Amino acid sequence: MGISGVYTEHYSFNNKADENSQSNYQIDLIIDRKDECINLCECKFYNGEFTVTKDYAKKLRNRKQEFIERTKTNKTVFNTLITNYGAKENEHFLDVIDIDFTVSDLMT
Repeated sequence: MGISGVYTEHYSFNNKADENSQSNYQIDLIIDRKDECINLCECKFYNGEFTVTKDYAKKLRNRKQEFIERTKTNKTVFNTLITNYGAKENEHFLDVIDIDFTVSDLMT
């Protein structure tokens, strides 16, 4: 991700629907970076390429917006996809995923 020299904190996030939130959702991994950016990481492990569907893209878009509103962050927020075999770069992927990489990229 090109952030090896940047201080980061890592955590996950579970949101339960209430009067302030419209939906339940979970964020697998959040990388809160000292350079004023946050990566909302979605981890998908399949036996082949992962495909972002129209509905899934909508879910990620809504989750990102709700996270920004709920946390009142002023940082730049990126939707980040981590997969084991990569992802198909269709129109929905290109619309909603800012950064993607595979697990093997972490090992290099």
